[in-house]
Amino acid sequence: MDLIQQLRDLIEKYYLQYGQVGFLGEGNEYLRSGYSREESKIILSFEKHLHALGFKVGYDKIGNFFAEYLPRNDITRFVEVASHVDSVPNGGNYDGFSGVVAGLAIFEALIKSGEAANLNYGLRFRIWRLEESATYKIFGFGSLGAFGKMDPALLDNKFNGFSLREAIINAGYSVESIEKNQRIISQEELDSIAAHFELHIEQATFLEKNSLDVGLITSVRGNKRFRIDIKGEFNHSGATPMGTAYRRDANLALAHLIVEMNSLLQVYSKNKSLTEADLVQTFGVINSDDDYNKKVNIYTNHLTKVSGYAYVMLDIRSNINSVLEDYPSYFFKTIKDIESRFNVEIKIEEMTSSSAVEVLSDKLLDLNSASAEKLSLSFQRMPSGAGHDASNLAKELRSTGEPVPVYLIFVPCRNGLSHHPDEFATSEQIAKGAAVIYQSILDLS
Repeated sequence: MDLIQQLRDLIEKYYLQYGQVGFLGEGNEYLRSGYSREESKIILSFEKHLHALGFKVGYDKIGNFFAEYLPRNDITRFVEVASHVDSVPNGGNYDGFSGVVAGLAIFEALIKSGEAANLNYGLRFRIWRLEESATYKIFGFGSLGAFGKMDPALLDNKFNGFSLREAIINAGYSVESIEKNQRIISQEELDSIAAHFELHIEQATFLEKNSLDVGLITSVRGNKRFRIDIKGEFNHSGATPMGTAYRRDANLALAHLIVEMNSLLQVYSKNKSLTEADLVQTFGVINSDDDYNKKVNIYTNHLTKVSGYAYVMLDIRSNINSVLEDYPSYFFKTIKDIESRFNVEIKIEEMTSSSAVEVLSDKLLDLNSASAEKLSLSFQRMPSGAGHDASNLAKELRSTGEPVPVYLIFVPCRNGLSHHPDEFATSEQIAKGAAVIYQSILDLS
């Protein structure tokens, strides 16, 4: 049996064994929110499986799971494979979870083939808690929390009526390290990582449309997220004449803001010689955030009123940190112009930000490229548009001052869909990405 077929069979088996946890029963929808019973249950299944394979298993203070396998007692460095198992509400079963089953398949195949015994490294498996931001509005809680980089105030964020603080404690873990901004993963542990891999579905259509087996990631986009509040004046929709001399229409100003900022990005990118992948912006929430709507007077807008209030949440992403810092100054000018032209008041608040990983490990990029060629798999070097737990780890430094060697590998997903009930990748597609990591582990050793 060849390697890809072997990994494919294991991946199919794991999806049958473990993949129904969190299934909602309608339209292929799943929900495994961070620190929920479903997330804990599925991690426990992987814990039992890895323990049976001979791994030493455990959890850190905030519930991140880890498992270690030592082929010999003198081993002090590890090759890691990691991802997450939580999902967005009404999402699919491949974002994160495919990376976990791929990692389990890689490690089981290495051990059962006998090749793990000849490695110069141990094997370490991780499942990070609460990667998805759609529930508690926090991205990468488990990985950032492990490095002491999580704002304690975010423990009060709520999902389904419970604060994150309550969810963590109810799951059996502690929030003390978060409250004190304490690192959980020590410098010694960071230094022990010889290579860290994460497999992920692409969440876009490039690989599928170009019939490519894998994407080898060169960088990971950072982001800046803003909320833009627009205050106009409520007035009668029929009696108030048209024109800014009479109307201070917040929704009209918002509509122009979106269109003009779309044009601004195109001009900025052209002037800065950026590609379509170097800078993207998305107006993801328009007057529709449930939590924020409870704090503002959005519901006083009405069909028969000139709108007196509007807001939008803006997500800007780039794999170039200087662009992330520079571009906002340009759209601030556009917004000030709209404020003046439409006789409204506009307030801009930066909600969150995360720096880009401009370069992932060159050594691992070359290693994975060679592995794909050995396996006769087609590939493309490409940036990652989304953030991942691996990108949080890639920002950590060894005691030598060098970044921890981290690598992301993408596999195609059907129609590029993710965070969607129809999210899907075949076991064969996942196995091809897993085979690249498997071969790279052998060659690294």
